[in-house]
Amino acid sequence: MKTRRLSLKGAGAAVFLGALAACSVIRYTPGEGEISAAAGSLASEDEATRESGRDILERGRSRSVPALAKLMADPDENLRYRALAILSRIGPDAAGAVPDLVRMLKDPANPFPSSTAAALARTGPAATGPVAGLLAEEDEGTRYWAVGALAGLAREDRKALVPLVTALGDDSPAVRARASDALAAAGNAAVPALAAAAEGGEPDTAAEALETLRRMEGRDAVAAVARLGKPEEAPSEPASEPVLEEEPGLSATATGAESGLPVVAVADLGAEGVSRSDAAVASDWLRNELVATGKLTVVERSRMEQVLTEQALQRTGCTREDCAVKLGRLLNVRRMVVGSFGKLLGSYVVTVRVVDVESGVVVYGATGRGKTEEEIGAAIRKMAGMIAEKK
Repeated sequence: MKTRRLSLKGAGAAVFLGALAACSVIRYTPGEGEISAAAGSLASEDEATRESGRDILERGRSRSVPALAKLMADPDENLRYRALAILSRIGPDAAGAVPDLVRMLKDPANPFPSSTAAALARTGPAATGPVAGLLAEEDEGTRYWAVGALAGLAREDRKALVPLVTALGDDSPAVRARASDALAAAGNAAVPALAAAAEGGEPDTAAEALETLRRMEGRDAVAAVARLGKPEEAPSEPASEPVLEEEPGLSATATGAESGLPVVAVADLGAEGVSRSDAAVASDWLRNELVATGKLTVVERSRMEQVLTEQALQRTGCTREDCAVKLGRLLNVRRMVVGSFGKLLGSYVVTVRVVDVESGVVVYGATGRGKTEEEIGAAIRKMAGMIAEKK
């Protein structure tokens, strides 16, 4: 019996090799059955099982959104948090979840407003209009977190700058401060809208817009202030470290210790050479990744508002070990995570320290660097895994 050797020459070889190369880069997309099973695996007690499920859901992109939206309504807070973390990583492909995320952000009982806002910010322009509509809500917390989401959206969608300028006239000092930070971080792109508001807006909005322009260092902002010709007011006294006062009734149960997992809290990372909005996003990212480990119960930022008013937390934060110990004792947590997020020599740098609340000793510290979002995200994820191991 003779065998024939397959010979590929000329155009035939090119077609075959081209098809082979194409097959090697085709992205695998899981089916509905795999996605459904992966969503169910997030409730597993086995870390490897949860990790595998998360990877499948991330690869599913937009096809995973219905399953993740269903998890966001689950009574288990950890499942809801994990679903939000995955939606954040899916990014613009999670645009189908915008209505569910907006409803979640409107709910005053939502235990994860910062994570919800972060997920909305990463879905892109599809979320700008729905989120802007939340600025008309009566609940101050809803408006505050809507501004947080718009701050993230404004990085890619300039239409988000318009509602941010509107938020400068909000009745809440915390909402106004966060809107001002977001607009200042937007740089030259925000100058035309700020200048128009400073020149022809309502008195309160005009004053906030002008003050925001004065805080900006860009040439366009400086020129706008000079054109407006309004004298700068004397600077106010810098805000001091917030005074922590005991609040009765705040127990470990209030922080979610009923899950049986060690309870930790993450103070907002200090901003070093970046905007406070960027540092807030990094803080939320770290919280998301800590929850995703499945080994810790993480106190949501809204819970900490029971101890520190939102304005004080936004203005000064709690980045020193002594403040972390005080806040940790009031929250009745075992560990507090503090640190900073900044930029050095073209790279983003995130530094964290884990403080044992009882002893005041730093039990773990790490620094992560990255030039891209993917690199810094990988660094934060690695840090979260190490923190979970140090429980």
